[in-house]
Amino acid sequence: MSVSCDGCSKLSSAVCNSFDGHVVASIGAGSQTVFCSTKSGVTVSWGHGSYGELGYGKDENKSSSKPKFVLGLDSCLVTDVACGMGHTLFIVSDEDEEDAKALKKVSKVEEKDVSQFVEQIKAKKVASDAGADEPAKKKQKGKGKK
Repeated sequence: MSVSCDGCSKLSSAVCNSFDGHVVASIGAGSQTVFCSTKSGVTVSWGHGSYGELGYGKDENKSSSKPKFVLGLDSCLVTDVACGMGHTLFIVSDEDEEDAKALKKVSKVEEKDVSQFVEQIKAKKVASDAGADEPAKKKQKGKGKK
């Protein structure tokens, strides 16, 4: 998909101008965030993020109504992006030396990190299930009342 500013009637001009002349490779949207990557290795994001979800860096604003560069992915060719409530996943090209060099700058989630996270979630669920011996009674609105 190539974006030209002729289509600005449907997009805000700030968003449209950010992509003028770029060819979009992938776009993803979460509950409050949007990420877009181009075939030239540029990734931008915008939206509301309270905890740095937009990737602007720890000393930068957490939210932006206009697309801003995600410097942590600079020169990475993002081939696909998926966003949701509380996560963003990037698939990054790793086909040549330039890709390898760009990837070295990116922090990654390792398999052991994911395993530890899953175990923590399981432990929290077991603890909360142990405290819920009796099922919660649902209030029945208007039923059986006279």
